[in-house]
Order: sequence, then structure tokens, then C-alpha cells
Amino acid sequence: MQAPFSLDAVRSAPRIPVPGPSYLDPGDGTALAIRSYRPPTPIASLVFLHGGGAHSGATYPHLATALSRDHAIAVHTPDLRG
Repeated sequence: MQAPFSLDAVRSAPRIPVPGPSYLDPGDGTALAIRSYRPPTPIASLVFLHGGGAHSGATYPHLATALSRDHAIAVHTPDLRG
């Protein structure tokens, strides 16, 4: 039985362009990065939070690009503290 999701498959997938980050100011002087994947006319928005030890540009670009391109969903991947 094949696993429904494989990080090995994501790691071995061809590289795709990752949008540069923009930065949010939470008010304490520490800028937090956020990457946004926006289709021309989004029908929905999704904020995708990463797990511990990751960041907004790690493993998520493939999923975010596919949701944006194939399903017209605006995807935002903010970096979290820590």
C-alpha cells in the first residue's frame, strides 16, 4: 500500500519557483516572513501553517503552487516564531 503523502517524493520532485517573501510586523520589532501564491482570480484563500523545524519555503511550494494554479486558491505560508 502506498502512503498518501511522501516527503521523499516532494524532496525528489523538480524544483519550482518559490515566491520571495514579504514581511509582516507583529509590533514587537521581529519581522515575520510570508510567501503568497496568488492566482489571477482566487475563489478562496488558505493559510497553510508549517510544522516545527520548517519554514514557509520548505516542502510547501509544490502544494501551494498546485492549489493556486489548478484550483484558483490563494495560498499563504507564513513563517512562525521559533
